[in-house]
Amino acid sequence: MGGLDTVVPCAGVSAFHPLEGHDDAYFLRVLDVNLIAVFRLVREATPHLKAHGAGRIVTIGSTTSSYGDEGLCAYAASKHAVLGFTKSVAAELGPFGVTATCVQPGAIATPMTAPAFEQMPEYQTFWENKAPLRRLGRPEDIADVVAFLCSKAARFVSGHGLWVDGGAMGRH
Repeated sequence: MGGLDTVVPCAGVSAFHPLEGHDDAYFLRVLDVNLIAVFRLVREATPHLKAHGAGRIVTIGSTTSSYGDEGLCAYAASKHAVLGFTKSVAAELGPFGVTATCVQPGAIATPMTAPAFEQMPEYQTFWENKAPLRRLGRPEDIADVVAFLCSKAARFVSGHGLWVDGGAMGRH
């Protein structure tokens, strides 16, 4: 198909667990899915992106990549690491024309967040009220930003995290 020019690793897992409730297996599972899988995919794609002479890597972090949140120690640690990893990849692959950017979604209505919002409706209300746009994000809000970052229009955007959260973290 002419080579590889775009990589968007976007699998993720999360659940609320107080720090004292974290066991090693849970913590390692979150790191494996949210961080190690990103590392492996980007590592394997790197020779192809370099051979292409250009390319886009868009990782998916979280607003917790910049701020922690109670009950999300494993998730926050993994997403902090994804942001740092992405910045390092941008520095390393930039000379080959490859950009790397981390999208940092806020509260998005997805199957992963649905259980938390169902169990704690006040948590959903908190995020809706925190965002000046007064709603949760939708998957297409993130997809549109990823599509932009993968396009030629974003050819000079690299090495950053980009909050996509309806303005919520601007009010942190």
